[in-house]
Amino acid sequence: MNRKKREGLILDAAIRVFARQGYPTTSVSEIIEEASVARGTFYLYFKSKKDIFNTLIDRFFVELAQNVAKINALNAPRGADLSGVFRQLASDFITTITKNRLLTKIMLVDSRGLEGEFDAKISQFYDQLSRIIQHNLDLNIKAGLFRNCDTGVVARCMIGSVKEMVASWVMQESMEIESVIQGLIDYLLNGLNPIVYAATEKAVASEEAKSLPRLGLNFH
Repeated sequence: MNRKKREGLILDAAIRVFARQGYPTTSVSEIIEEASVARGTFYLYFKSKKDIFNTLIDRFFVELAQNVAKINALNAPRGADLSGVFRQLASDFITTITKNRLLTKIMLVDSRGLEGEFDAKISQFYDQLSRIIQHNLDLNIKAGLFRNCDTGVVARCMIGSVKEMVASWVMQESMEIESVIQGLIDYLLNGLNPIVYAATEKAVASEEAKSLPRLGLNFH
C-alpha cells in the first residue's frame, strides 16, 4: 500500500471513530485500532489526535469552499435558465457532503464544545464562505441578474438555511438531501430574481389600490 492510500485509510478510520464517540473522548489508540495500523505508522503521518482532526477539517473546508465558489450565475451561458444552472452547480455540493456524511455530522452537529481553536476555525470557515457568496451576489446584482439587496445579510441567510437543512439530513437517514437542496434553491432564486420581485411589487401595489375606495380613502 502506497503512502497516500495508507494516509487515507487512517483519515477514514479517524472520521468513523470521531463520528461514533465524539472528538473529546477519542484517543489515538482507538484510531490506530480502527485503522488496523501500527502506532509507528500513525505517527509517520500525524503528530497527534489534534493534528489529524485539523487535517480532516481543512480538507473538507477546502472542498466545500471550491464548490461554493463555483455557484455564480455569471458563469452560465447567455440566456440560460438560472434555476437549471444553480441546480447543476448544487450537484457538486450535494456530492461533497454525501460522500462526507460522517464528517459533515461532526462539523455541524457534534462540533459544539470542541476546543476554542476548533471553534475559531469553524467560525473562520463560515466567514470565508460568507465573503465568497457575498462577492458572487454583488457581481450578479451588478450584471442585472439579481435585484438589489443587502448581500452581506443574504449571504449569511443562505449559509444558515443550508446549514439547517444539512444538519437535519445527517440526523435523519430517510431524508432526501438532493430534493431538500433543490427546494432551497427554488426559494432562494425566487427571493433574488428581479422579475419575480418586480411582479410581486406590482401585484401588491395593485391590490392596495383596489382597497382604497373600499376604505373610503380619497386623496383628490
